[in-house]
Amino acid sequence: MLTAVVGLNWGDEGKGRMVDNLAEDADYVVRYHGGGNAGHTIHTDQGKFKLHSLPSSVMRPGTTSVLGPGMTVDVEGLLSELGELEAHLSPGRLLVSDQASVCFPFHRDLDGLEEERLAHGRYGSTRKGISPAYGDRVMKKTLLVRELFDKEALPDRLASVVGWANERIEKIYGGAPLVPADVEQWVAGVRDQLEPYVVDTTGLLGKALDGGARVLAEGQLGALRDLYFGIYPFTTSSNCLAGHAPVGMGVPWARGRPHRRGHQGVLLLRGKRPLRDGVRRGARRRPAPQVG
Repeated sequence: MLTAVVGLNWGDEGKGRMVDNLAEDADYVVRYHGGGNAGHTIHTDQGKFKLHSLPSSVMRPGTTSVLGPGMTVDVEGLLSELGELEAHLSPGRLLVSDQASVCFPFHRDLDGLEEERLAHGRYGSTRKGISPAYGDRVMKKTLLVRELFDKEALPDRLASVVGWANERIEKIYGGAPLVPADVEQWVAGVRDQLEPYVVDTTGLLGKALDGGARVLAEGQLGALRDLYFGIYPFTTSSNCLAGHAPVGMGVPWARGRPHRRGHQGVLLLRGKRPLRDGVRRGARRRPAPQVG
């Protein structure tokens, strides 16, 4: 069974606390979009924890937490979070999709440079590199997590990624170019630390759902920040809606249905029927234009 927890507003609806509570009865909890720009707070007997990349279930010993392929993984930030929480985590209970894209440190730099360029017209970015990282995935100018471990193809792929980043850093922002050897060294420094967590989560979750496992999809931000249906251009760069959860989890055939429980602007969707877009029942919708 698939359940999705999605914010109906801009974020800050208490999703982290709700996911943490629901995770007690879940086999898997999956972040299906976004990256290190989340700010989900959970309270446990061990204290208060603010999570950015990690799912809010990560403190639950019987639940497996997953970073899905729809995410852009801030590898550096993720490893830092794991280091801070190491004493509280259960071994083998965190998985990272090999199909997720990589958010490099230079993506954060590009994010900040663009906000400075926009000056008074800035979007209010968290400067976590989300927009440049997702943009580069669309442009085929970043790496997928699995490519970090393909040592034969990595040099050529990384050269393309760094070259594209330098085009923007130098020509648009007037900054100093990245040194390819430094980026290669960064990859070598994080690769071995990340490797134990990297798996084919699509195959894993597909089999789990077929076997009747309880899977919880954790949304980030809220519906009004959705790239397509939010307050564009002041949105995030990924799809926040529950309808995207199966795709961002890597199991696009999975189904769910609206469930009536809600809390502080949070919508739950649960079951086996098709997911819908989370608009409140009775809410007014602008009619679609006629196409002649």
